[in-house]
Amino acid sequence: MALQSLKGSILAQQSQCCFVLACQSRRGYRPEKMAQIRRDSLEERKSLSRRVYEKLGFHPPYLDRSVTFEDIYNKEKRKTVPEDHPLYQKRPAYSFSAKCRLQEGLNQTLWLTKSVLMKDKMPKSVSETVSNLSIPNMEQRVTEAVRHCRQFDTEEKVIKRERYIYTQIQYLQRLSQLLGPELSLNQSITENHYVESSWDREGDHIQVVGAPKGILVSSRHPLSAAASTEEIEATRGVEIPTFEPLAPTLDLQETHIYQPYHNFPGYFEPHPFPHAHTRVISSYMRWPIKHSVSKAVMYTFADGFSRAKQIYGKDYNSTLKTPVVTQGIDTDGVNFGFVTVQINTLDMDSKDGVRNMIWVDGENPLYEDMYPQDIKIIKKKGMKKNKRQVVELIKKRDPNLGCQNLDVSVFQKFLAFMSNK
Repeated sequence: MALQSLKGSILAQQSQCCFVLACQSRRGYRPEKMAQIRRDSLEERKSLSRRVYEKLGFHPPYLDRSVTFEDIYNKEKRKTVPEDHPLYQKRPAYSFSAKCRLQEGLNQTLWLTKSVLMKDKMPKSVSETVSNLSIPNMEQRVTEAVRHCRQFDTEEKVIKRERYIYTQIQYLQRLSQLLGPELSLNQSITENHYVESSWDREGDHIQVVGAPKGILVSSRHPLSAAASTEEIEATRGVEIPTFEPLAPTLDLQETHIYQPYHNFPGYFEPHPFPHAHTRVISSYMRWPIKHSVSKAVMYTFADGFSRAKQIYGKDYNSTLKTPVVTQGIDTDGVNFGFVTVQINTLDMDSKDGVRNMIWVDGENPLYEDMYPQDIKIIKKKGMKKNKRQVVELIKKRDPNLGCQNLDVSVFQKFLAFMSNK
């Protein structure tokens, strides 16, 4: 009886195993096949990583464990720039783009542009007209503009920073056209206007390239000079700050593929509005004010420099008979920075001679921000399942409070820049 019961249990186990194998065979399950699939996927992952490492010019770490950190990051073993490129130059160029941040702020821009920072925040021709400019129901219209951009633009609870800055720039520019029909008839607006400008600065080749987010207001007639000839001559011999032992080109991107001494203002001749008037830049990347204003200075200078080269010729490198003046406004939707650049000379390489002139009115809050904002932070800790990622946190504020302590004088400065001649 015991033997029969043992045989019965063995047969039951065999039948159960046959049933499981039959079910697995119906489903197409084969252990050796799954193992092969795992090996193939592993080889695919290795081949993908191998292609990525080869594209970057690095040695794959799983092929040769003896490769050290110094060997991987050795400049000689990196992927070199193709010398057969038609725009390849042995001499490197230091390029400034829209995402480049100058750590030294205005002092660094003064060296790069061979400029002098003026004591007055604005030229006299602009500051004298600020208090006299107004439009009908100005305070109410500006408040409605802010509420439209921050509260009623979309159905979302929180309007993103990049969106409300863009809509507010457009709204305020339309309000400035209420000053008279001359602005709309003599000005043109382009979005994300591209500019390219290059010059030599004490042996280094500097470039400003790109199309920062915002608008460029161009006009039929050039802006009048912001300083007299006596003030221009007084800039001779003024010392420009240096950063020894650091190089002023430290934050710029080094490149060997470029077109030397290429200046393109963004439009071709003949153009009905050839003169850059005011560039309004959207500072949506939450930079400090000194970094965002220095970015506005660089692009405002590039607009004027490329236009001066277009007027006087590519080979002209001396003092200008008539200075070229351009304006710039930097805003993050709440704070406004106003920049005026007067280009007096195109001789950028020498240390002597006349300097260019820059006026900066940095921090001008239009209102006290009481709207909810979307703020992005990077998660510090993470696990295998929950990796490090960007998390959006929302500041809880009362949207009904809106903008408080509205400063209309900031909008008057905006009007003065737009209506300047």
